[in-house]
Amino acid sequence: MKFDLSCTLMANKELEEAKQTIDEFISGINRQSTDNFKIMEWSINHTSLYLHLQSMGPVRAHERLLRLKKSLDELLGKRHRLGIRGVHLDVYIIEFDLEDSPQEKINIPFAQVSIEDKHVTLRISDKDEDF
Repeated sequence: MKFDLSCTLMANKELEEAKQTIDEFISGINRQSTDNFKIMEWSINHTSLYLHLQSMGPVRAHERLLRLKKSLDELLGKRHRLGIRGVHLDVYIIEFDLEDSPQEKINIPFAQVSIEDKHVTLRISDKDEDF
C-alpha cells in the first residue's frame, strides 16, 4: 500500500515566529523515520502549516499525521505559546493492489475510485478533521 497525504494544520496564531522550531521538528522526524514514512514538503502561510506526507506498507500517513500533530502541538505550546486547532485534509491518495480484478464497478461515496486491472487508487479530497 502507498499513502500520499496533503493536509493543512491550522494554528491559533501566526506560525512565522515558530518556523525554525517547525523546521527542526520535521527534519528530526525525517532523520529518525525508519518505517517508510517521510514528510516530503512543508510550508507556512500565516496560521496554516501545509504538509505533504508519504508512506508505504503498514504505516498509514493519516495515523502518523495524528501523532505528528499531537507532538507538534505540545512542542509549539511549550516554546511559542501557540497550538494546533484543526486539520484539513486537502488530498489523500491511497494505492494498493488486489488479488483479483473486481467483477463489478466499486463506488465509495466520499472517494473517487479508479481501478486498472488489479491496481486500485482511492482519492479523497477536501475533508475536515471530523472525517
